[in-house]
Amino acid sequence: MDVSSLAIVRYVRRLLRRDWKIQIVNVYREGNCVTDTLTNYVCNLSIGHHRLMQPPNEALQVIHDDVSNIDVRRQVPM
Repeated sequence: MDVSSLAIVRYVRRLLRRDWKIQIVNVYREGNCVTDTLTNYVCNLSIGHHRLMQPPNEALQVIHDDVSNIDVRRQVPM
């Protein structure tokens, strides 16, 4: 685990210790394709603040598929 990942884990643990009700739910990438595409996109950007005024080209097809309710199936090895 690199330093930035460790910092995120520590931050999440601090949040979990607060006096509030928290539910963490795992959503597979296939269930949240736009977020997955944007995450991959920003991994290639320089460190710093970036404002997207419109979706990047990489995300446009994924957004279209999402709006069109096109299914993305997850293949699980048996």
